[in-house]
Amino acid sequence: SKPTSAITYTLTAFNEDGCKAKDDVTLRLVCKNQLVFIPTAFSPNNDNLNDRFVINGSGIKSIRSIIIYNRWGKVIFERKNISIGDRNNCWDGTLNGEPLPTGSYVYQLQTECDNGELFDYRGSVMIVR
Repeated sequence: SKPTSAITYTLTAFNEDGCKAKDDVTLRLVCKNQLVFIPTAFSPNNDNLNDRFVINGSGIKSIRSIIIYNRWGKVIFERKNISIGDRNNCWDGTLNGEPLPTGSYVYQLQTECDNGELFDYRGSVMIVR
């Protein structure tokens, strides 16, 4: 199993004469922003391949916020406190149910690691149709 917080294991060993030795080993989680995968493009054409802008990664507790803007700075998508890899709450390339045109869109993203550390990301994603 993968621990989601620091954990201490106690190790006990016996030799053939019955002598006992005991020690603790503590594992502390390290969160790195390189553990988050943010696609640079997606193709919302309903072929079930890269149809959504899905953020994935490991050691991530949640996506605290994601905001996507069009080229004029208008917010076209926003979600808060969603799970990493949540396909039901990710952007499908539409605005009010209407497909948006091919092009580049800007995102702001904040993730929270399992250990509570926050990371902010900014970049762009391309819709390819």
